[in-house]
Amino acid sequence: MRFLIPFFLLLALVGCTDKDRVPVMGNWTGGFFTERGQAFKGYLQLYRTGDKFKMRLSSKDQAMDLEGTWKVDAKRVILSVNNIDFQNPSEDDQKALGLKIISPDEVRTAYGQPITLDLDESKTKLSGLTITLGNLSGRHEFVKGEATKNTEKALEGLR
Repeated sequence: MRFLIPFFLLLALVGCTDKDRVPVMGNWTGGFFTERGQAFKGYLQLYRTGDKFKMRLSSKDQAMDLEGTWKVDAKRVILSVNNIDFQNPSEDDQKALGLKIISPDEVRTAYGQPITLDLDESKTKLSGLTITLGNLSGRHEFVKGEATKNTEKALEGLR
């Protein structure tokens, strides 16, 4: 009997966390926006398994894939980046074509701190705090994708 009480407490805590997490899990589309518009288009995927995420950001000149873990704190989603994979043109191509890309070091510096995204009241939009990415100042914005059958099933189980 003594062992059942901690088990039920743990189960209750997991259930509370899922109520906050399930609405934000899944696919989001958007990118990184400056005052001039969308600098990088992309998507954000928030997975339940291991609280992992994947984010892809790309422009006409470069692309990057970010991976890490996420958590929900009140109405905020906080992303902690563990790995960044770059798909940048070679230095020769950058010079020959006059491409201006954000250097990997500048990207690593920008994402060295957690990314904070605020969830709106309708739970369909995530808006980030302003950050500096190379010579750009802007924020991440994502809109919730269509709910899958698995997401709908999980939401029904919580209601």
